[in-house]
Amino acid sequence: NIVMRFRIFPFFLLTTVYCLLPILTHAQLTPEDAVAQLSQNVSIVVSPTNPKPSDLVNISIQSYSTNLDQSKIVWSVGGKVEKSGIGEKSLSVQLAGQGSSKTVVISISPVGGTAFQKSITIRPSEIDLMWKGNTYAPPFYKGRALCTNQSSLTIFAVPHVSNSNGKEINPSTLIYKWSRNDSVLVSQSGVGKSTITLSYSIFPAPQKIQVDVSSGGDVLASESVIISPTGPELLVYEDNPLLGALFNTEVGKRISLREKEITFSVYPLFFGTTNRNDPALKYSWSANGSIVGQNTNKVTFRAPDTAGFSNLSIHAESSAKFTQTADKSFGVEFGNTNNF
Repeated sequence: NIVMRFRIFPFFLLTTVYCLLPILTHAQLTPEDAVAQLSQNVSIVVSPTNPKPSDLVNISIQSYSTNLDQSKIVWSVGGKVEKSGIGEKSLSVQLAGQGSSKTVVISISPVGGTAFQKSITIRPSEIDLMWKGNTYAPPFYKGRALCTNQSSLTIFAVPHVSNSNGKEINPSTLIYKWSRNDSVLVSQSGVGKSTITLSYSIFPAPQKIQVDVSSGGDVLASESVIISPTGPELLVYEDNPLLGALFNTEVGKRISLREKEITFSVYPLFFGTTNRNDPALKYSWSANGSIVGQNTNKVTFRAPDTAGFSNLSIHAESSAKFTQTADKSFGVEFGNTNNF
């Protein structure tokens, strides 16, 4: 039996080697394939990942198979050599405006190996991310409507992404992925979905909203904003019988009467409604602690015959959204003609 084993073993060894030879011969690479494989083993890292116009971009290379520290590396931008040397693994590039591009070519010559190249074209892109609260603001209000608890807000994304010809891509053809506090809003994401509407709960917590714009599976631009809810306010204006509400001057902490009577109108800033006459809004006016008007957004104050001073206050609340309340107080001086 022992003799038989030694006789069989050489035959098995030769058979095994014979079978492997075609496999090894088939695995040999052409010079072109070898260069391509070397290039694939080197990765390019761009920071920031989605640069904006005029950004300073850092480009670096890394590899787990090619010794880049001992390789001669030449960096060229737009056909011009910008950096050259042993182990030069990074380069900073200043980008231009929207629609521009920078092509960076990296020539790598490993020690005792075959030289090869890597290249990348960087096109800056950006997104204008705008938002507004779906809340009330009076006519001629200088500013956007802010969001409050128990109200909603609308966010608009306006991407500026260029193609290889430097022309902006039609925003309706891009894919929008929206996230709220790092949770993807699947139902509001998709092709052409550049606008979303979100609701705020009763808790006044900041919200991080992010949108990633992509095409063909590649993220082309990204932008985020942190939105914090604010509280409702009350704006009071004099309501002139001929001119209407005098929006050019809001009633401050103190006002002096020029006439025997004056009418004040209140405007519920940032309440979750589009109409200040919304039945859900409840108003209460008081003078020196006594109720002088309820469930009305305007009140007329008549000065007594003697000079004096009154404290007026107004309280407003929403019966539909209990967190939305606001108060305002101001003083009314009357009968003091020395001020005029």
